[in-house]
Amino acid sequence: MGQSGGKMPGNLQLAKGEPRPKGCCESPKGGEVNFTIDAPGRGSVWLYLLLPEGHEGASTLEGVDSSGGELYVQLDPSTNKTGDTWHVKLTLPGGFDPKGAKYMWILDPKLDQHGLPEANAVRILDPCAKCLDSRYAKDWNKRGGPKFSPMAVVPDRRAIYEFDWQGVKPPNLHLKDLVIYEAHVRGFTRNPDSKLQDWDATAGTFLGFIQKIPHLLKLGINAVELLPVYEFDETACPRKNPENGEQLCNFWGYSTVNFFVPMQRFSSRDRIGAAIVGFKTLVRELHRQGIEVILDVVFNHTAEGAWGEHFWHSWAAIAKNRYYILSNGQDTNYTGCGNTVNANDPMCSDWIVECLSYWVDEMHVDGFRFDLASALTRGNDGKVSMDPLLIKKMANEPKLKRAKFIAEAWDCSWPDGYLVGKFPSGGPPRWAEWNGIFRDTIRCFIKGDEGKKGDFATRICGSSDLFKHNGRKPFHSINFITAHDGFTLKDLVSYNGKHNTCNGENSGDDHNNSWNCGHEGDTGDGGVNHLRSRQIRNFMVALFMSAGTPMILYGDEYGRSQRGCNNGWCQDARCWFSWSDSEKQENNLMRFVRLLISLRKQYAGIFNREEFMSNKDIWWRVHWDDPYNYICYVLHDHHATGQGYAGLMVAFNAGHEVRCCDLPQDKPWYRIIDTNLPAPKDICENETRLPTLCEQMKAFLTSVVGHIPLHGELRALLVDWTQLAPECANLKFGAGPAESALMLKALCDRLARVVGEQVDTFQTLLAPKATTLGQAVGVEKNVLEVFVDEVLRGSALFALSLILKRLEPQLRSIAQLPPWQMISAVDHPVQGELVSVPRMLHMQDKIFETPTIMLSGLVSGEEEVPVGVQAVLVRDAKSAPDILSHCAVRARNSGVLLASCYDSTLTEKIEAELLGQWVQVVCSADGSVEIKAAERPMADPKRMRMMARSASRDLTQELMSKETDSTKLVNMNLKEDFGCKWVVTPEKMDKSKVGSKSLNLALLKPQLPKDILTPQAVAMPYGSMQKALTSRENAKEWLSKLEACLAQLQPTSSNEDAKTIFQEAQVYVNALQMPSELDQALRSAMEEVGSKEGEKRLLNLYHRGDAWDATKQVWASLFGLRPWVSLAKAGRSFYDLNMAVLVQELLPAKYAFVLHTKNPFTNDPNEVYGEVVPGRGETLVGNYPGRALSFRARKGETPVVTSFLSKSTLLRTQECLIFRSDSNGEDLEGFAGAGLFESICATSDIPCMVRFHRLRLLTDHSFRQTLLSKLAEAGRAVEKAFGSPQDIEGCVDPQDRIFIVQSRPQV
Repeated sequence: MGQSGGKMPGNLQLAKGEPRPKGCCESPKGGEVNFTIDAPGRGSVWLYLLLPEGHEGASTLEGVDSSGGELYVQLDPSTNKTGDTWHVKLTLPGGFDPKGAKYMWILDPKLDQHGLPEANAVRILDPCAKCLDSRYAKDWNKRGGPKFSPMAVVPDRRAIYEFDWQGVKPPNLHLKDLVIYEAHVRGFTRNPDSKLQDWDATAGTFLGFIQKIPHLLKLGINAVELLPVYEFDETACPRKNPENGEQLCNFWGYSTVNFFVPMQRFSSRDRIGAAIVGFKTLVRELHRQGIEVILDVVFNHTAEGAWGEHFWHSWAAIAKNRYYILSNGQDTNYTGCGNTVNANDPMCSDWIVECLSYWVDEMHVDGFRFDLASALTRGNDGKVSMDPLLIKKMANEPKLKRAKFIAEAWDCSWPDGYLVGKFPSGGPPRWAEWNGIFRDTIRCFIKGDEGKKGDFATRICGSSDLFKHNGRKPFHSINFITAHDGFTLKDLVSYNGKHNTCNGENSGDDHNNSWNCGHEGDTGDGGVNHLRSRQIRNFMVALFMSAGTPMILYGDEYGRSQRGCNNGWCQDARCWFSWSDSEKQENNLMRFVRLLISLRKQYAGIFNREEFMSNKDIWWRVHWDDPYNYICYVLHDHHATGQGYAGLMVAFNAGHEVRCCDLPQDKPWYRIIDTNLPAPKDICENETRLPTLCEQMKAFLTSVVGHIPLHGELRALLVDWTQLAPECANLKFGAGPAESALMLKALCDRLARVVGEQVDTFQTLLAPKATTLGQAVGVEKNVLEVFVDEVLRGSALFALSLILKRLEPQLRSIAQLPPWQMISAVDHPVQGELVSVPRMLHMQDKIFETPTIMLSGLVSGEEEVPVGVQAVLVRDAKSAPDILSHCAVRARNSGVLLASCYDSTLTEKIEAELLGQWVQVVCSADGSVEIKAAERPMADPKRMRMMARSASRDLTQELMSKETDSTKLVNMNLKEDFGCKWVVTPEKMDKSKVGSKSLNLALLKPQLPKDILTPQAVAMPYGSMQKALTSRENAKEWLSKLEACLAQLQPTSSNEDAKTIFQEAQVYVNALQMPSELDQALRSAMEEVGSKEGEKRLLNLYHRGDAWDATKQVWASLFGLRPWVSLAKAGRSFYDLNMAVLVQELLPAKYAFVLHTKNPFTNDPNEVYGEVVPGRGETLVGNYPGRALSFRARKGETPVVTSFLSKSTLLRTQECLIFRSDSNGEDLEGFAGAGLFESICATSDIPCMVRFHRLRLLTDHSFRQTLLSKLAEAGRAVEKAFGSPQDIEGCVDPQDRIFIVQSRPQV
């Protein structure tokens, strides 16, 4: 190994290096950088390194100053070469950060007199570089300086290894469910009317795109297909626009310079690795909103050798015959761009797979659209192969398993390169294709070309002629009318021919199948413009009402025009999205497209189909031999829920004759769309749009309140709904769409709970009377069983339940909520054998002999829950009943878990992995459901039958959880007081005297920042209860009775017997008399604490009688069934259980909170997870239905709300003392935070109705973010004090001061 003479810094060491990963790779913790290059047939390979002037690490290198320097490293083939891969590793001196160091490769150079490569030796750009030294966004299309000639750069390793994905995962949507939006990163936001925050820096960048995600969500988009985002040279276009002299540019970017580097002119910051961070941030934020990212990639050719690209060298200078298809040593041109990549050469195909894997694994993208993909099937001889090596490698690469592949299944060679319907998959059917035949057929039919009726029918049904023969499905057809290449939709109906003189070339397709509707280009003719508007809508209906996966071009939703240019590859401003034009169309074309996409999702069973249509799916009402382009058909929705028939009748009249629709006579029909009508009559504001649903909810809620005027919570909900729902429905609440959906979801959850309670009340009141009266007049039993249900279904409550059901999927989608919805929830784990049924109706007469978990298809709501079924999990939420259905009511009454899933792939996985096994189902606090294999109880068949047939499923689960061979240790310590004092103050607390609650606060207080406080406190230590029992006031009567009572406990005692014994013991404990010494000790300790703090708050709150009653209740909680069972399961003896009592001031809490300094859902140690409620914290930990406001917060970042408050009750309290259990059994493994023992207030809480619109925590976004940030920082301060993750309880007082009430190690 050699290096430049005298220039190698002495503290920079060279090592052998590794052949993988490809390119330049710094070790995760720094200190080493590995370089590789695949260079077959080369004998001399040099690494050229350049430290730029002013590099911040220069001072750490011996012999190098701030002016930088260069270094030549010659690789030794005997040690630095594996196969065709050359590699070398640099070991760096301590403190040297290599980011920003530039490097290039030199192959087989001529050497100068110093033994170094000559100055004119070709320097080669690393094909696997992750970063370049090219410019960023502000220098877009900058001319006049040096020619584009990038060098590879060592990236900032933090951008690679330390990017914070914040727990956001790829949506993993099924291809059939995608609505794809083809967009250009720069074109989407560069227009000044985009009104971006910090427009100068972010317009036209990855970060700018993020600000417009709400637009995509509003449309209903769930996948973006981004035009090329790999590094390209936008200056590689020498011409100017002959119309106005504007310098043209390579706008589209279909000419790649480096395939691993995100386009650096899409980065808003001029920093090393900023483009990587910017792109990852865009992906993360799209994924957070449930939107997938598909990249348009150009592996068919490269930028090497194109216009302006003669100033840098890469693949051709390494191994031209391996990277390019050659003919007689010259480039071939199957792409129309000057060269064709040799994609099926073994080395080249490895490089492509390596690149794709990097973007999926490291950058988290979800798929790729391959430009001119037919070129990727060509061999070294240029011939198309139907079994190409590259496609097979892609199919077998584990890192690409989840990626979606979409082919533009043609190239520039005809006819061999036209592979639509024939593109190979390299294994099981996988590849989707841009369906150019769909595009051409729909265009021809809609503009009125005769003889297209049959072809049109084939396309809207999924193109089975193209995709069925090789095992593919309708969703493998990517349906589109327009794309970046060609007319926009507005121009398709405005121009008969292309108008591309602005390009300074005669480019663009002449076969557009367009029609200008009577005038070429813009016109003021109202009739022409109305016809164009109608045609645009006709195209949109044909696109979204077809089987297959739809794709829309950015701007088509409002009518973006490129003024007749159908090849905008070199146009910049002409291709920008106009946000002002979009706003003008908000209630016109935008509304139409938005509602049309919503309608498609509503009828997903028809359009997002997995099998091709047959006669059972579609009913043709058409004369096929008539050449006139009129077609009418009925689509049957076999997946519709509820009662009766559901379907759509669609009729296209692509001509000027009047035709009548042949409506089936036996069904009612309602018009949804008529493209001939002006907005808003062109499409119905259907019931699935949030604002409409919210208005309907308000109307029905008003009706319910009118019928039940004394129901306080319903009245409160009506006011809350009126105040908050409109802003939420328009996605303008709080931080935007996610918080809007979460707030609306909280309102819905509370309303659903109240509706369920009302239903249960009516059942209780009406059912006995109905049964008695019905039996008296001879009404059949089955009629009586559903009588009350039917009465309720005729009420406004039923309407509320239907709207709730329609809101649920939209809110979940916007807020990215867990996939399960609880219809009937239970508060304990549920076990049974997992069975699968297509419809629950088929199981009505079946009796299950063992406890059963049923995974069901359609549940209409009319069924009974079969005997033995403990839980019903509905595969698809569209097949689930509403909360007022007969089935849902019976489930709640019987304690049966009833839940529906919004992710069919999840239930498919459950069925595939767990069917027939014994499983346990657990409902989590965040609304998710965990289903996992469990150990089958060792019970005989008779006992199993008894458990399965119990009318109460709660009892069944209790029977299964009973100990069959319990070894409970029942001896209890009632006399040993450990020589304790009656009361200890904080500075005298240690682990021999008190539990973790008292001790942690005592240790914590001196270490907290001054603005984080703790309540004043003293403690009655271990042994104080025994001291009271053996005192002269209690020993003679109550101690002896307590001993006799507890002597009845035996290791074999049943839970029922133990419960009776404990109830008696609690009576004796509560009869104890307060020793006078204890009273005096409490007063003295409280006075001592108050004197030290300058405020005798504890003593002022002390009242002997109240304090003694509370203390006895804490002690009495020792004698309970739950701790007895839990201690036995944990292998702990009751004798070793010691109870201290922490006596604290109870503050008049404005808010109460719980913090987990390590997020318990993701186990992320850098993220705090918290929950907040108004009032006292008992509503957090006690039996108060609904959710708290929950959030997560990373240091230095804005807290993210994960759920809003949905509780009905808040607790107010007067300032008083609270007596907290503080035992050495509080944190039993598996029972952490389970509340085994009581904490008692000296005075009673005052329950108050929660009114959401009055809570500043909910309505004031700025206040909420500030408070949550302060709470997160308080949690980190507590964690720092103890040196480990903590579970923390605390409150915020009326002066907004934060108090830590207790903290314990997080389990």
